[in-house]
Amino acid sequence: MTRFRGVLRASAAALAVIAALAAATPAQALLTPSFRAVDPPGDPTTLWEVDVLDAAHAYAVGWRGYDGSPDTSVLRWDGSSWSRLPLTAGYDVPSPCCVAAVAPDQVYVTGSRTIADVSWPRSAYWNGSAWSEIPPPPGWTPRLPGDEWTGPIAATKDGSLWSIRFRNTSGTDILRLRQGSWTVYPRTENLGLLRAVDGGDQIVFAAENGVVLWDGTAMRSLGRPGVSPRGVYVEGPGRIWVSGYQPRPNRPATPAIARYDGARWTVSALPGDADTASISGDGEGHLILPNSGGTTAPAYLYFDGASWTRVSGPARPSAGYAGAYAVDRVPGTSTILSVGGANVTNLTGFAISELISPR
Repeated sequence: MTRFRGVLRASAAALAVIAALAAATPAQALLTPSFRAVDPPGDPTTLWEVDVLDAAHAYAVGWRGYDGSPDTSVLRWDGSSWSRLPLTAGYDVPSPCCVAAVAPDQVYVTGSRTIADVSWPRSAYWNGSAWSEIPPPPGWTPRLPGDEWTGPIAATKDGSLWSIRFRNTSGTDILRLRQGSWTVYPRTENLGLLRAVDGGDQIVFAAENGVVLWDGTAMRSLGRPGVSPRGVYVEGPGRIWVSGYQPRPNRPATPAIARYDGARWTVSALPGDADTASISGDGEGHLILPNSGGTTAPAYLYFDGASWTRVSGPARPSAGYAGAYAVDRVPGTSTILSVGGANVTNLTGFAISELISPR
């Protein structure tokens, strides 16, 4: 009987090892996100920003051309492929920086145009068939006909477009455009970034001297994040990530990321070469940051919930350099859409895009 018990114990131990290995397999899979290239075919564009409305609608902006006089480029993703939105004469944004989609027939673009070596703000609105001018915020005096304001923009599910305006004195104005009318929310923080909750009515505004949350009805201060922000990702009101640089007295600032858990901010270091300008995730604590490229494959930093690793997207063999510049999650899914550009020579290149599944 003693020998039989020993066999039972050995069998139980073996089963425990097998079960442990089986349990470890999904966790190990988190360390390697999957990538699928979905480049716009033959498009000579560098894409700088993307906003995903839903699984069948996303919009990206960038510069088309490499001859020193780039043209506006606004691309639309339908869930399977990219196409170009037609331009309307007089309402282009030659150097677009930001895009926000309220609906397929409500897409906003801001940026600038250069006249006599001077950069002027520029913005435009897509109504589903043509471009037109965005009504300027209150108190704005256009410096040139057709010029409005420039800066970061974001949209929320309730149909609002949000932006930020710097004041000459101190602080900033949070701007909200809804049903053709602007509302101004004066703030003392020097806000410079904003990001909407994926598919929701809440939005976060970030600055080194404070983070502000619009919870759907009112503004709430969330305190200082402990970093100088460059990127914001919002999983929910109690799950906010701010990437940027951590100031250090008498020493260079270092890449860092701050996490808000609903009560307080916690700052942790990022790898020293981290590019912190854009950040997104799968909604469950796994994050993606586009990182410095320099090869034929775009580079990323991936956070599996415990640590950061460097990963690469698909290679573009014809490119001397391929880089991802912006990421945004498809609401309701764990999929992330990435956009960027690849250089073949100094004067030629093409747009790149990837679908990323962190889990």
